[in-house]
Amino acid sequence: MKSETKEKIVETAIYEFAVKGYEPTATRDVLAKAGANVAAISYYFGNKQGLYAEVLKRILVRINQKFTDEMEEYQNELPLRPCPQKSEALLKRFIRGFVELFCSDKLTTAMCMIFVREYVEPSPSFKELFQGLNTHYRQIFVDLLVDANEGKMSYKEAVLQVVMLFSSIFMLVSRKKIILDAMQWKGYSPKAVDEILTVFYRGLFRK
Repeated sequence: MKSETKEKIVETAIYEFAVKGYEPTATRDVLAKAGANVAAISYYFGNKQGLYAEVLKRILVRINQKFTDEMEEYQNELPLRPCPQKSEALLKRFIRGFVELFCSDKLTTAMCMIFVREYVEPSPSFKELFQGLNTHYRQIFVDLLVDANEGKMSYKEAVLQVVMLFSSIFMLVSRKKIILDAMQWKGYSPKAVDEILTVFYRGLFRK
């Protein structure tokens, strides 16, 4: 029963944080909608920040699970860099993984929206709890992108390209209906993902 109560609070909090953001979300509203008593937050999470940390942890775990193989390959390839062909192939796997993840139901819409919200305007708690979350994958993408382009792209340009890439990936969630209507897609099918990736790759790799 205790674990069910905790899960209900977390599920409710994910939705509330997604809709309102961290600061405007009141724990009393979360508890009321979850059907839990006022002592539950302190009992399970310590405080509001502890609850938010649990929400972000759930998102991070799902993202990291997606890239276990890619991260292992990246670590193994570090001593061999730069190798343009391998860097490009690995970066494309990372990008495809992120697009597939954000276009699927493996992350709920609310989880995606929390990530989008924090990417646009990080809350103080997000910065404190997960300082490296945004920069971790971004740095990997930048390093691989520079290597893949064999000196045809500067480090600063790669940073800008990767920031814009992540923004575009998040737009697939925040502007989903507009994109689907404009492209006359019924959903993000494998074919649609391939079309999206073709556009992304065209702007990233200099041939």
